Amino acid sequence: MASMERLTKRVKKMEEWIADNEDTGGPAGTLETFNYLLNEIRRMGQEGQHHQSAYGQMRQLTFKFLEEKKLESEWDEFVKAQEEAKAPEATLENNEDPEEENKE
Repeated sequence: MASMERLTKRVKKMEEWIADNEDTGGPAGTLETFNYLLNEIRRMGQEGQHHQSAYGQMRQLTFKFLEEKKLESEWDEFVKAQEEAKAPEATLENNEDPEEENKE
């Protein structure tokens, strides 16, 4: 008999939950929401893979172009200059006093 009472309570709780969630479409609305979310996650994953593939293809084409036009040394010099330009900025950011920021 105790199990019958527990089942009755569970059914009542489920009925209350359904009544409380009627504005979201009830259980069917919840299922539709989950289906929508799963489809969006799947779509975003596929889109991410597409972007990653396109990035890889563009990278390969860029390096092939640099190789064919004999621009590797110029590219290396450009990258080195960019890294050197960023190096002083990084040291300045690391040397800032955190207490001075808190005073403002």
